[in-house]
Amino acid sequence: MITVEVSPEDAQHVLWQFGHPAGRQPGSFTQLLIQAAMKADPGNLARLAEGFPSMVGAVEATRIVGGIDFLVQVVEGRR
Repeated sequence: MITVEVSPEDAQHVLWQFGHPAGRQPGSFTQLLIQAAMKADPGNLARLAEGFPSMVGAVEATRIVGGIDFLVQVVEGRR
């Protein structure tokens, strides 16, 4: 379950990381931030979430069933 509001921009950037057509390439800092969140252990992920809650929420969405569909809905304005 997604417990944080994910922005359409963050959803697009995370979708791009997965090669999804609804994605949009972020800048290099954001790319590295997404990669760090994807590799982070729970403690470091929590620290990243303090500064970047929407981005971490988008990354966490990819770890649940239906998460990619959720991110597409955010991009399309249906969530």
